[in-house]
Amino acid sequence: MSDQPISAEHLAELQRHIDDGGHTSFTQQPGAVTKDEGGWIPILSSHGPYELQLLGFDGPADVIATDGARDSEAEPSVGVWAAVHADGSARFGWYRAEHTSALSVELEALQRGLGGCPADSQVTALSDSKVAVDIAQRLRSGVAIRRVPLGCLHRESVVGLKDQSRRRVVTFRHIPGEKTANKYFPRHALLGPADRLAWVVLQFVRDDIDPLDASAKRWLVERTASGPRDRNALRRYREWLLEAGRIAEG
Repeated sequence: MSDQPISAEHLAELQRHIDDGGHTSFTQQPGAVTKDEGGWIPILSSHGPYELQLLGFDGPADVIATDGARDSEAEPSVGVWAAVHADGSARFGWYRAEHTSALSVELEALQRGLGGCPADSQVTALSDSKVAVDIAQRLRSGVAIRRVPLGCLHRESVVGLKDQSRRRVVTFRHIPGEKTANKYFPRHALLGPADRLAWVVLQFVRDDIDPLDASAKRWLVERTASGPRDRNALRRYREWLLEAGRIAEG
């Protein structure tokens, strides 16, 4: 995710917006979509959080990995967030907006993940998005943001992340993944399940499948706990759709 330098006036406006908890207006960089009076792209609807319990996890509940997935071609766009704790408890949800971005879903995932942790707790939050972690650290510490990424679109996510990170003691850690032609390999045991959970939920939302339906939830738990997401993931998903009678063969 590349950053775009902005003017000193624009930086001061953003800092006032952050310092005031999001109550002052902030003019985002120009774009072709409809924005609110503060210059942000509004989240039109939000769904979740929904909860899962994953098997085979025995770590501390105060370590959490978050990830996001999106469909920017949908109308409106869909952003999915997922959060997985080291003890196997997991939450997910999604939102719709006129437009969203990779960075926006990562910020939403961080703020939603922290929102599921007890207030005043000590939390380690893991993400594979360096830009999202940098923004989160600055929001929590009050350090001025010198460069604003173009993908920082939704006021609700930015203000929510600042609020949630200041309600508890949070250590944000960036752990980059490794991508090959066919696979994505997270470099932490929790980031893999978070990545797969977000991906599967995105497929459900695209196909209008209720993730709390018994068969869907069972498959969701199984896929979240399984191996790395690769080019066969979509094939396996279509096989499940056929087996569950969601689509006709052919």
